[in-house]
Amino acid sequence: MARAPRIEIARGTTFDQLMLWLDDMLAAFAHLPPDKHGTP
Repeated sequence: MARAPRIEIARGTTFDQLMLWLDDMLAAFAHLPPDKHGTP
């Protein structure tokens, strides 16, 4: 089986850390070229 990406959410992660992680993911998507996500 392929191994899932190592995302440390299980141990010692606070809600604030999770929000920061989500914010980083959203920022990464926001920096994609416009034609990738349909936003001008």
